Amino acid sequence: MVENTWVLPDLKTKEDEAKILQALHRIWGVRDVTVQVDTGEVFVSFEEAESSSQDFEQALIELGYDAKGRTE
Repeated sequence: MVENTWVLPDLKTKEDEAKILQALHRIWGVRDVTVQVDTGEVFVSFEEAESSSQDFEQALIELGYDAKGRTE
């Protein structure tokens, strides 16, 4: 299992949190998603054989977030 964290400067509201949770839980292989609005962080754990970090990053970008701040 792989765990990644993205820092999203535009993550501000509970609506943002709900939108991100819904979108990322749709990606094949996801095991857990945690969104912390107060810090702007999104934590994702997933099975590497089923998806990649790029899948999650692309989903965040498609939602309108600057998802370049990935850490592992």
